Amino acid sequence: MNLKKIIFLVVLVITSTYLIIFQWQLAPRPVYLLITNSTDLSKENINGLKLHENIKESNFIKKYGEIHYLNMNSSHDYFSLKNGLVIATDKGSHEIVRIIVNDNNTKKLVTQNGIKLGDFSEKVVKLYGKNNYKRREQGAEILGYIDKKNQITLEFWCEENKIQMIRLDITSMN
Repeated sequence: MNLKKIIFLVVLVITSTYLIIFQWQLAPRPVYLLITNSTDLSKENINGLKLHENIKESNFIKKYGEIHYLNMNSSHDYFSLKNGLVIATDKGSHEIVRIIVNDNNTKKLVTQNGIKLGDFSEKVVKLYGKNNYKRREQGAEILGYIDKKNQITLEFWCEENKIQMIRLDITSMN
């Protein structure tokens, strides 16, 4: 073998190994997250519950009581709280990475700007602004906002322009 072929094969092996080991860093971001202007969601919460809270801390337990394990997938555990919220943590972690409002019994639960289930999507745009993206998933029209600095997304899942679910995530959940 000549030297050029050997160098090419070495570079190919090193590059392939690097891509396999660090694949998670190279995972593509959905285009809508890249092209949407950022919205400040640093104070965003659902009835005071914020992302990154620790579900094992005494203040959390005092406020929300016993949490009920719902299910898991390969990378997250899901729990329900007594007020009807559903939360997710990374596998093996106690830090909240997703908050979901999707039960009609939770109409009293509101976002930082006062949005609740049953509100119209026009109200969302009025209160959160026009820097949003739109996408479809599972038959729902989704109106979303991203805070690129704090790596947070806030999505409103709608049917016939009425909010059926609210989802607050860290961006790696998307």
